Amino acid sequence: MPTASDAEIVYLEASRPLAATSQSTIEALMYALRRGLSCFGEPGNVERLKCCDKAAVEQIAKRLRTWKAKQVPWLPPYTDNEIATLLKLWRALRERDAA
Repeated sequence: MPTASDAEIVYLEASRPLAATSQSTIEALMYALRRGLSCFGEPGNVERLKCCDKAAVEQIAKRLRTWKAKQVPWLPPYTDNEIATLLKLWRALRERDAA
């Protein structure tokens, strides 16, 4: 029976389409982000962010921008700089994972 070479396995893993980020992962991050960007001091939140696809990160950023307008004490008002920091962290995690 033929077996796949290591190169074939790597190619297949790299070329398979990624599943969309689950809504539960997005909601878990939104809940954690209520504590601010310091929530990424916890490995579980870092892993969740790393697993997010582009659409999920865009949804998270869009929702964080609305928090300022809601003016409720349990939702911190995220600045554009803080959202940019979140996006930079996501890109760095994705690049590190791809390397």
